[in-house]
Amino acid sequence: MKILGKLFNLLLLLAVVAVGVLGARYMIQRQQPPLHQQTAMDPRPVEVMTLIRRDYTPTVVAYGDVEPQIVYEGRAEVSGRVSFLHPDLRVGGSIAADTRVIEINPEDYQTSLNQTRADLSASQSQLAQLQQEEENTRNALKLALQNLKTAQQNMANVRRKAAPIEKNTGLIQRNINLAQQNMGITRKNLELAKQDLALTRSDLGPAQSDLTLAKKNLALAQKEMARISELGKRRLIPLTQVDAQEQVVTQQQQAVSQRQLAISQKQQSIAQKQQQILQLEQSLVQQQQSIVQQEQQLTQQDTSVASQDQSVLQQQQQIIQYQQTVTDLQGRLDTYASRRTAAVAQIERSREQVKGQQTTLGRTVVNMPFDARISKVGAEQGEFVSTGSVLFEAINTDGVEVRAEIPLRQLAALLEPLHGQTLNFHAAGNRELLDTLNLTARVRLVGMDQTAVWNAEVVRLAEAVDPVRRTLGVVVAVANPLDDTVMGERLPLLKGMYVQVEIQAPPIPALVVPR
Repeated sequence: MKILGKLFNLLLLLAVVAVGVLGARYMIQRQQPPLHQQTAMDPRPVEVMTLIRRDYTPTVVAYGDVEPQIVYEGRAEVSGRVSFLHPDLRVGGSIAADTRVIEINPEDYQTSLNQTRADLSASQSQLAQLQQEEENTRNALKLALQNLKTAQQNMANVRRKAAPIEKNTGLIQRNINLAQQNMGITRKNLELAKQDLALTRSDLGPAQSDLTLAKKNLALAQKEMARISELGKRRLIPLTQVDAQEQVVTQQQQAVSQRQLAISQKQQSIAQKQQQILQLEQSLVQQQQSIVQQEQQLTQQDTSVASQDQSVLQQQQQIIQYQQTVTDLQGRLDTYASRRTAAVAQIERSREQVKGQQTTLGRTVVNMPFDARISKVGAEQGEFVSTGSVLFEAINTDGVEVRAEIPLRQLAALLEPLHGQTLNFHAAGNRELLDTLNLTARVRLVGMDQTAVWNAEVVRLAEAVDPVRRTLGVVVAVANPLDDTVMGERLPLLKGMYVQVEIQAPPIPALVVPR
C-alpha cells in the first residue's frame, strides 16, 4: 500500500510539471514581438583650446602685522637730573632727526672738565719750565767745558817755563778776562735762578689756596654725606643718591690729594732751585777767588820762580773745580730726560682726561638719530636718572616690516622658477640669496574698503620653520609708509595694522590649463 501511494504522488507531480511546460510554450507562441523606438541626443557646441606655453607668475598670499623696521631705545649714558625735556617727547609725538630730546644737568661734568683743563695747563707750564732749566743747564755745561779746557790750556802754559814772563802775564790776564766773563755769566744765571725761584714761590700761594678751598669743599661734602647717609638710613631718599654723594666725597678727597701732591712737588722744586742758587753763589765766590788768585799771580810773576809752582797748584785746583762743575752739570743734565718724559706723560694723561671729560659732557645731551615717533617715555623733567636707564623708545618712520607666514607647500610653488638650482642659505650669502630669488611683494590693508597698495621688498627669511603651523616667515619691508596718505582712501601703515602680503616670483613659461 505504501509503495502504491508513493507511485501515485510521483505521477501526480509529473503531470503538474507537464501541464506547466505546455502552458508556458503556448503563451510564448502567442506573445507579440516588442516595438523598438530609436532616440538621439541633440549635439552641443564645445570650445577647443590648443595648449601652448605661456608666462605664468607664481603668487602666494599671506597675512601679518605691521611692525616698525627700527626701534631705538634712548638710554642714559651718564647719571644726573634731567634739566631739559623736549615738549614733543610724549607717547605718539613726532620728533625730527638730530633734535635735542633730553639733556642731563651738565654742571658737575663741566666743573670736572674745567679742573682737568687747569691740570693740563699746569703740566704744560711745568714742562716749559723744565725745558728752560734744561737749556740753562746745557749752556752752563758748555761754558764749564770751555772753562775746563781753558784751565787745562793754562796749566800747560804754566808748565812751559821756557816761555817769556810777558807771555805768561798775557795768559794770566786772558784768564782773568775769561774768569770775569764767566763770573758775569754766573751772575746772570744766578739772577735767572732767583727769578725762577720767585716765580715758583708765587705759584705756591695759589696752590695752597686751592688746597684750602679743596679741603673746605671736602668738609662740606663730608657734612653733606653725613646728612644724606642719615636720610638714607631713614629711607627718606633713594640709595642711588647716597652712592652719588659718596662719589662726590671720593672726588673731593682725590682733589685734596692731587693738590697736596702738587704743593709737595712745588716745595721740592723750590728746594732744588734754592740748592741751585747756593751752588751758583758758591761758583760766583769761587770765580771771584780765582780772579783774585790770578791777579796775585800777575803781580808775582816778577818775584820768584816759586810763584810759578804756586800758579801750577792753583791751576790744578781750578781744573779740579771745573771738572767737578762739569760732572755736576752733566749729572743734572742726565736727569732731565726722565723728568721730561714724566712731564710729557702727565700732559698726555691730562689730555686724555680732557677728552674723556669732553666725551662725558657730550653724553649729557641725547639727540634723536632719525625721524621718529615716540612709543614710550621713561623720564620726566627734574627726575634723577642713572646710567643705563631707558629714557624713551622711538620708532623710525622711514620704514616698516611685515612678517608673513607662508605654508611650505605654497613656498615650494613660489620657488618653482628656481627648480634644480643650488641656493646659498648661509648668513654671509643672504643678499645673494634674495637677489637670486628675485621676489616682489605688495601690501594691502585687511578689513578696510580701500584699494591702496604699498610696494614692498623681501628683505629676509625666517631662521626656522614654525613646528606647529609648518610655515616659514618671510619678512617684507615698506619704505616711507607715511607718504602719500589720503584720508578715507589711503591710510598710513602704522604699527599693529593687519595686512595682506602678496609675494610673486619671476614669470616662468608653463602649460596653463583653465579650471
